[in-house]
Amino acid sequence: MNDKPTPEDLRASGCSAEQIKQFSECRCAEEKLRLLRRQRKKLLDSIHEQEEQISNLDYLAHEISKDGQQRNQ
Repeated sequence: MNDKPTPEDLRASGCSAEQIKQFSECRCAEEKLRLLRRQRKKLLDSIHEQEEQISNLDYLAHEISKDGQQRNQ
């Protein structure tokens, strides 16, 4: 990646076409950084949501396993 992200760089970072358009219309570095931080937060929020879903699945699997072991005793 170079000093100025290309549309391909932004797409690879999960930015939508609308976000790429907004980024290209920004005049100052501060505004561009704000948009990048917003996208970063969006991605982190998604990761955290998926982590919670994985934890829920692990809990359900544990409960099923525990129930199966109790029945076998």
